[in-house]
Amino acid sequence: MNTKKQTSQSTDWTLNDQPIYKINSFGKEHLSDSELLSIVLGSQSSWMNSLGIARSIMEEVQGDLARLSRLSLKEFSSKFKGIGNIRADKIMAAIELGKRRTMTENLKSYPKFTSSKDVYNYIYPVFSDLQHEEAWVLYINSANRLIERKLIGRGGLTECVVDPRILLKDALLCNATALFLCHNHPSGNNRPSEADNRLTKRVVEACKTMNLHLLDHVVICDGSYFSYADQGQL
Repeated sequence: MNTKKQTSQSTDWTLNDQPIYKINSFGKEHLSDSELLSIVLGSQSSWMNSLGIARSIMEEVQGDLARLSRLSLKEFSSKFKGIGNIRADKIMAAIELGKRRTMTENLKSYPKFTSSKDVYNYIYPVFSDLQHEEAWVLYINSANRLIERKLIGRGGLTECVVDPRILLKDALLCNATALFLCHNHPSGNNRPSEADNRLTKRVVEACKTMNLHLLDHVVICDGSYFSYADQGQL
């Protein structure tokens, strides 16, 4: 009799605490990060198993979703038992969707780019998870509204190669009148390097030949940035 009662209580507890049950019954806002992550993982054997894996992942990143988003496919597969490539792909896809939603909302908040702060707030999600340097261009029309954003260079830990010819070609294709050049420093030091200064000069000169205006070159870091325009270096 007691055995049956204990089994019933265990079953009820498992049902009520299943993340998929909680999200349907109470809404997504009432789930913890680990519970939301377990839904992304899916139930291969049991929800408790998925929740346990999700909790171990969140413990590894110390509850920091930014650190979670920086984990590579290889790190997911090697660090966590029960995480294969498919599950890791699901997590990375969910993170990327969240990042793109943030960028969409940011663009709605900044219909015009009128300052380096506007540029930073919009483009930061692109760089927030990167461990290498990338260069992006925001192509702008005469009303300072975004036409298109485009990746134009990818590099290593300390340098990113950008070909101004590609930058100009893309500007002409989308009928831009001005642009913002942005790149990140994974080191966290937002001070521009000599290579950054040389790149800025090359882009300024290239833009002049095509009657384009480089509005700013913004060096992006986690929580800070450097603006060439703000510093009077354009």
